[in-house]
Amino acid sequence: MCNIFIYISAVVLVISTEATAGNVPQNETHLTGLFGRPVGRKTDLLTAGLHGPALLQDYQFIEEMAHFDRERIPERVVHAKGSGAFGTFRVTNPSMSRYSRMALFSAAGKQTEVAVRFSTVGGAVGSADTVFADPRGFATKFYTEEGNWDLVGVNVPMFFIRDASQFPSLIHANKKNPASGLNDPTALWDFQSLRPETLNLITYLHSDYGIPDGWRHMPGFSLHAFKLVNSQDKHFYVKFHWITNQGIKNLDVDTAAKLSGTDPDYARRDLYDAIAAHQYPSWTLKMQVITEDEANTFGFNPFDATKQWSTVKYPLIEVGVMTLNRNPSNFFAEETHLTGLFGRPVGRKTDLLTAGLHGPALLQDYQFIEEMAHFDRERIPERVVHAKGSGAFGTFRVTNPSMSRYTRMALFSAAGKQTEVAVRFSTVGGAVGSADTVFADPRGFATKFYTEEGNWDLVGVNVPMFFIRDASQFPSLIHANKKNPASGLNDPTALWDFQSLRPETLNLITYLHSDYGIPDGWRHMPGFSLHAFKLVNSQDKHFYVKFHWITNQGIKNLDVDTAAKLSGTDPDYARRDLYDAIAAHQYPSWTLKMQVITEDEANTFGFNPFDATKQWSTEKYPLIEVGVMQLNRNPSNFFAEVEQIAFCPANLVPGIEPSPDLLLAGRLFSYGDSQRYRLGTNHQLLPVNSARNRVLAPTQRDGSMRTDDNMGATANYYPNSFSQIRDNPNYLESNFTAGSAAKRADNQVYRYDDSDDHNYEQPRELYNSFPADWRQRLHKNVATSLSGVTQPAIRDRALNELKKVDPMFANGVRNEMNRLDNDKLQSNQGKTIRMGIPGVAELDLSKGADGLGIGLETVANHGIRGHVGRDGATINIGRTGHHTLEGTVGPNGATVGLEVEGNEIKSHTGLDGADLSVGPIDSPFNAHIGLDGVSIGKGDRKVSLSNPFNLFG
Repeated sequence: MCNIFIYISAVVLVISTEATAGNVPQNETHLTGLFGRPVGRKTDLLTAGLHGPALLQDYQFIEEMAHFDRERIPERVVHAKGSGAFGTFRVTNPSMSRYSRMALFSAAGKQTEVAVRFSTVGGAVGSADTVFADPRGFATKFYTEEGNWDLVGVNVPMFFIRDASQFPSLIHANKKNPASGLNDPTALWDFQSLRPETLNLITYLHSDYGIPDGWRHMPGFSLHAFKLVNSQDKHFYVKFHWITNQGIKNLDVDTAAKLSGTDPDYARRDLYDAIAAHQYPSWTLKMQVITEDEANTFGFNPFDATKQWSTVKYPLIEVGVMTLNRNPSNFFAEETHLTGLFGRPVGRKTDLLTAGLHGPALLQDYQFIEEMAHFDRERIPERVVHAKGSGAFGTFRVTNPSMSRYTRMALFSAAGKQTEVAVRFSTVGGAVGSADTVFADPRGFATKFYTEEGNWDLVGVNVPMFFIRDASQFPSLIHANKKNPASGLNDPTALWDFQSLRPETLNLITYLHSDYGIPDGWRHMPGFSLHAFKLVNSQDKHFYVKFHWITNQGIKNLDVDTAAKLSGTDPDYARRDLYDAIAAHQYPSWTLKMQVITEDEANTFGFNPFDATKQWSTEKYPLIEVGVMQLNRNPSNFFAEVEQIAFCPANLVPGIEPSPDLLLAGRLFSYGDSQRYRLGTNHQLLPVNSARNRVLAPTQRDGSMRTDDNMGATANYYPNSFSQIRDNPNYLESNFTAGSAAKRADNQVYRYDDSDDHNYEQPRELYNSFPADWRQRLHKNVATSLSGVTQPAIRDRALNELKKVDPMFANGVRNEMNRLDNDKLQSNQGKTIRMGIPGVAELDLSKGADGLGIGLETVANHGIRGHVGRDGATINIGRTGHHTLEGTVGPNGATVGLEVEGNEIKSHTGLDGADLSVGPIDSPFNAHIGLDGVSIGKGDRKVSLSNPFNLFG
């Protein structure tokens, strides 16, 4: 009998694990980005130094966060359920100018309008205000004379994670299981136990601090440190605290659970009613301050959001008081009466103007026409820049057998290797209907390589330099080149105003106004990468390169008069020329070449070699041939394959990385973000954009127009214990020094692993600060949460992490879990429980006065069927017709037979070394096995169970 129970437990464990892990092929083991690029390290940002700033060129993080931010439509991904109020903030500290030049704080007594939104973090719009173990949001908007300041805080002084790259996985683990749609404590504790920095907040949230008694009695914390700068440019790092003047009050778990069912809007109602009754709640804003020197000598990273600053060492300084004295007049928006776009009040919004009750709609229904005309134009399909373009498809063939000297890109691994490509040529400034032959406008030359390591987008232009070197100037550059916002006309005054104020534009202005300015169609146009990129070889040696596309048709340009005439007579001249040539099998081709400089040469360059407004000398740095591209297929559908193709310079593959080019840094983000707006969150699933290798990006899910299987039941957080998909250190970016200063450790750009950075000290201090009754409730609350975890290994890991905080913490939780397990066993008297995969393998358990019944069936010919009772049991285990274990257990003995070609079981050793003896029909059946003392067949052959196998969990 003991054998049987142990075997069944093992079966159930395997089934449950498989169901959670999803159908992930075991040979597909490496994470990728959405466009197929392998991920080197998933859990850390790319930073300059261990605690240094995050880099804009971290396209891996930007791609995931930009996708993550668009997952939920239309409610917020986090902080969906909230409440709001309005009021004033009054400065009480006359010395704030010592710390900051913010006009908001310029004088004691100064008042500023504020808006506040309180919220839960994890729940949906319809969830309860009193949920357990969930931080609350405390966001304040100050409407100052210098613009809006948003102090977006929470009600806890620390957070789960310190690195933003973990945020999507944190939220996914806290949200519902992607397969079942149910809350999943297993996923939550799996993630938390793999990230020990979460322990500080876990301890806090499961303590008596965990559930605030409404918004009015809740404190607030900025969570992050901010830098204040005074009028002498001296700066201080600060953390802000909102101290509730109503006094802190929290709810116990039982009261909160009851309120969740009876009044899910409890906190919202309490705030609204108090303000309506003129009982205006207020909070005192205080701050902790440290100097830069103190920050540099801190005992831990002072900017780690998982930790607090000591209020003993850095006491709170009062700033001012906020009073909320007005409820929202409309929860969704601050408007009293609907109007049309031009201010006309709307009498009835929901009905058309018709001739009679069932009559036809009238054309004069300007209210409907205005709204529908606007609705039809809400989404603007064209690109902000490069709107007018043409495309074609073909192959790229490597001709240089020595490319491995420079890069480990698989694309360039051998001479003769071919890769599928897609190319889009475009003008820059014009709209979709503009002419191909416009004057003094650069042209786009973007190439997508569909490689086995993901898509590589070489997003270039037809000129070797650009107008600006810094991405912060890009919106102004384009605005100056576009139509005047007042007149809607081209505005050379604005264009030359901007250009004359930015002398770095002169190089490209000279080039564009020369005879190079207007290419004679796309086929006769060269291309340039514009930016430098970093190639990295298999020895991790790197080179900076600029790519050149040399047209094999020969360069041809148009004069201004001919181009102007073509703009009027054939605005699609370049598109037509390319399409017709390919249709006639006159396939155009380009030779890819590159210029190369070493890191030492970059450091001794005569100017900044990463300045996009300048060229590299082809005499000093000659062109090296790489390969040849031929375009041999026109698009089968222009909209599907040209308008919907999306390029982004951040789509790189192993062996090529960004350079420190400041214009490139902006494009790494901007291009992908533009496509997410224009085409949607999941534009990578469009056939023309999809990677040719297997994409495994399980943390980037959902969003509009998800057309694949959305990664099925695969865990949607990382790291996790179920999926075999892992990041691969072989694909980490190269380590390099940021800036031009001498090499220093804190300038090294890398994905630093900070998972073991003072994770246990503050949770230990917090735990030890709790009185005995708080600890008891903390143990119970954590145990209640952990009791929902289905995987023993995850429970054990979580307990082990708690043990590192304090052994008493782990022991207290373990004891509470044992108590809960025993309570569950008692409560399951007479109940039937099903486990496993419905329709595949089901385990039915029912415990009653006369015994325990067990049934397990599979779709194939494997099965376990049986019943154990006072008057005997028949048990069948194994494969029908092959292995059968049959037996009867009754008052007078036990018979157990195993037929495997005549073999017979004589004995079995239990989990604690106990012996299980089986004999002839009339022999006794004696055994003892014990996690916590299970004895079977002592004397009168009664069966006593205390359920060490957690069969009822």
